[in-house]
Formats: sequence, C-alpha cells, structure tokens
Amino acid sequence: MLNTFKYLPLVVAAAFAVPAAAQSDEEIYEGGVNCGALHSYISGALQDADEQAAGQAFESATRFFMLALVRNEETAENDMQKIVDSLIERIEGMESDTEIEEFIAAGIKRCEAFRESVAEEYDAIEFEDEAQEEPQAEE
Repeated sequence: MLNTFKYLPLVVAAAFAVPAAAQSDEEIYEGGVNCGALHSYISGALQDADEQAAGQAFESATRFFMLALVRNEETAENDMQKIVDSLIERIEGMESDTEIEEFIAAGIKRCEAFRESVAEEYDAIEFEDEAQEEPQAEE
C-alpha cells in the first residue's frame, strides 16, 4: 500500500498531492489522507471562530479519512496525523495571511476535484447525528 510519509515533501511543496481523477485504491488512499488532513486542520482552525463551518470541515475530514481507512486501516491514522503535523509546520512558517489563505484555497480546490472524482463513495458515507437521536419507547 502507499506510504504517504514518503510523499510528505511533495505534499508540502505542491500544496497537496491529490489526484484529480482518482482511479486506484492507492490514489484514493492518498487523496483521502491528504484531504482528510487539510479539512481536519481547517476544522481545528475554525473551531472557536465559526462552529458551523468547523463542523462542516470536520464532517468532510471524516469522510475523506474513511476513504483512506477502508483501503489501509493499519496506516491511515498515522499517515494522516503526519500530514496534519506537516501542514501545521508549513503554515506556521508562512509570512502572511494572504500566503496562508492561498495555500489553503489551493488545497481546498484540489480536494474538491478529488471529492468529485469519488463522489459516489464519498456521498455514501453516512453519519448519525447523536444530538437528534432520541431513545425510542418500547411498545
């Protein structure tokens, strides 16, 4: 299976190494961990400022992560965490808000193209809203 760690320099240098038209399990795994990491970072960054947007980013991160997880359960979590750590380091090294915004926007654009290429599987991932679930009375 794909060793995403070896691609980290590429991910950092090119914003995100996300295949626009994912075909193989390796490409979907790569796109899943990279886009999961980006959306996880965005969710954390927005958590205090915009709870709704943070929640949407978290849901996207979870969906992307699930795409990777079903392809390689053993490495997905570790690979995604390494990419998140790399993103944080890269973004903290940027000199201006404009540079950060452009970097994140480029990543979002690549992730959107990737999401479209795996839309059927991405959209099939369901979430249960625990806050809205009510215990059903036994009859």
